[in-house]
Amino acid sequence: MKLRDVDIIISGTKTGDTYYAKSYPCSDMDKNSKIELYGVPVYYVYIKGTDDKGQSVKYTWKALRFMPYYNPPNFSSYKTIGWVNSGLHKLNRQPVPEYKKAYEVHNTYSQHNGAIVLKGTFYIHAGPEDLTHIGWGAAGCVEIIGSFSEFKDQVKELSGSTQVDADSAISELVFYKKLYIEIEYAAPPNIKANFYKEVSIKRR
Repeated sequence: MKLRDVDIIISGTKTGDTYYAKSYPCSDMDKNSKIELYGVPVYYVYIKGTDDKGQSVKYTWKALRFMPYYNPPNFSSYKTIGWVNSGLHKLNRQPVPEYKKAYEVHNTYSQHNGAIVLKGTFYIHAGPEDLTHIGWGAAGCVEIIGSFSEFKDQVKELSGSTQVDADSAISELVFYKKLYIEIEYAAPPNIKANFYKEVSIKRR
């Protein structure tokens, strides 16, 4: 079966939800052994393509797009030092440059592996299972809320790929430049002003 184009669109439209995220890679800014949580907006993400009958299909997801980033000097290998509202403002529609099927989420545990590269070290990967699973962090990546495995399965479904699993199908799409990504423009929020509270959470 011929491969079909699939589009992943990170929209600029907020869902109206708030997620409580930790800063990453350092989540204890005042060094009191508690993690600071900040309210961040949630955005819609769309997977668009066609089914086997040529009918247009759109799947809707939610994701974390802008996240609190705090990296004090000599804390980690990340190059950017200090506080940043991390996340890409915009990315024009283009083929996905790479798929990392063995990628594991760094900021906490997730059963869902894999990362769709946006550009450089900015990826789409697994996020919290739901909005009540607070305390995730990110360094500029887009984190899908819910089952990232199901997200990948929907990409495979719309692609028409005959590969045995979603990871192989996405790798095939990327190789043939049939998987497209677009990030609609959105202005980053003032995350630092949206401090929520401190909590005691076991950090990875």
